[in-house]
Amino acid sequence: DGLEAARHLARLEPQPAVIFCTAYDEHALAAFEAAAVDYLVKPVRQERLLEALERARRNRNPAARPVQADARATLHRQRSHLAARMRGNLRLIPIEDVHYLLAEEKYVLVHHARGEDLIEESLKSLELEFSDRFQRIHRNCLVANDEFLELKRMPDGQVHAILRHGKTPLEVSRRCLPTLRERLKHL
Repeated sequence: DGLEAARHLARLEPQPAVIFCTAYDEHALAAFEAAAVDYLVKPVRQERLLEALERARRNRNPAARPVQADARATLHRQRSHLAARMRGNLRLIPIEDVHYLLAEEKYVLVHHARGEDLIEESLKSLELEFSDRFQRIHRNCLVANDEFLELKRMPDGQVHAILRHGKTPLEVSRRCLPTLRERLKHL
């Protein structure tokens, strides 16, 4: 089957880029565990296909990715998607589509290009994994680097982050503000 073939291909050197294209989303996690570059669910939009092909091209170019000592290092690299489970279904959210992450009790609400989804992961683990992509603005919120338009001081003295795709400004905590300002200067 396709998953077994992908697992076999993942052991080859150099490792070929594998993109799954299927009408079913239930094998997505297994595909990424088998080192797939992307997972497309039919019907596939042309823009989404081009993104997957670009990802595969980058994967083939050794200069475009860090040298990996062994196959285990490949499996522990940063994920390209977050997985949201809903009523037995699985929705994959490309990391580059995520605008911000908002902790709500034991879930994280992912605000992304196609809407919002809940995932069962901790904000702290997401911050550690994607520290190069997101900035903490509050104890309950991480914002994608490319989403920041402005940090704006309000009349009450509170600072809010104005986002490219945000409907409402997000509050920046006093504790996070100095680090956030410093990091934004160097983006």
